[in-house]
Amino acid sequence: MLTIVMALHCEASPLISKYKLKKVTEVHHYQYYQNNKINLVISGVGKAASASATGYSHAINGSPPHTAWLNIGMAGHTDFDIGCGFLANKIHDRSTQQTWFPSIVFEPPCITDKLLTVDRPDSKYQLNGGVDMEASGFYATASRFTTNELVQCYKVVSDNQRSPMKKISTKEATDLIQKKLDDINFLVEQLLNARHALSALYESPIMFDEICDRIKLSHTEQLQVKDRLRKLYLLNPNALTNKAILENQSSARKLLSTLDHIIARQEISFP
Repeated sequence: MLTIVMALHCEASPLISKYKLKKVTEVHHYQYYQNNKINLVISGVGKAASASATGYSHAINGSPPHTAWLNIGMAGHTDFDIGCGFLANKIHDRSTQQTWFPSIVFEPPCITDKLLTVDRPDSKYQLNGGVDMEASGFYATASRFTTNELVQCYKVVSDNQRSPMKKISTKEATDLIQKKLDDINFLVEQLLNARHALSALYESPIMFDEICDRIKLSHTEQLQVKDRLRKLYLLNPNALTNKAILENQSSARKLLSTLDHIIARQEISFP
């Protein structure tokens, strides 16, 4: 399952049409749509609203840990042309000074760039990157429920230094998203594929049982090892066929250090 969080209905309407999403009338707190693979919740504007809608969606769906999450919306940008779509490779919250780095384990269909989340509209364009009002609330919440490879933020530029911020009509917002449906559909498919691959090994990742036979792990250490094995599988499935990983591993601490080192060395190759 993939859950998409968007601020406004006018932004979401192209996706509702494309994926034939049906409104869930039993949900009263949010406008909520779904089919058999996708949930879409309309949060309202701002990071608190986005965080709340993300948490609510998780709660009502009982989302398993391998659910994928995608935030889509408008953003200002210092330089990018209006209508340009980009995937966030860094999310920074101006008021809390927290920063997140989404892991992109597929070749993106668009530019990637940093994204600043602000509490109020910002038309100064001082940051070399994108500016929005929802991403940090979404990401901080969704990343509590799954691995960060399955949490992504995609933004479409609505204003820049050459064409400063103005009130965007509902039609303009709809058109901006409509024109980027190819990018969005690619991201949807990639996240669903990654989610499927991850769910297949979520209970017992490749090599986990062998590790437990060799090394005594506490419950916390088991969770940490599983997390590293899943991350390594997403980056390079072939790496887990190398049994040399298990050689000379005398403790959980040493094993986790080895896995972290292997993960850091991975070069992502795309088909």
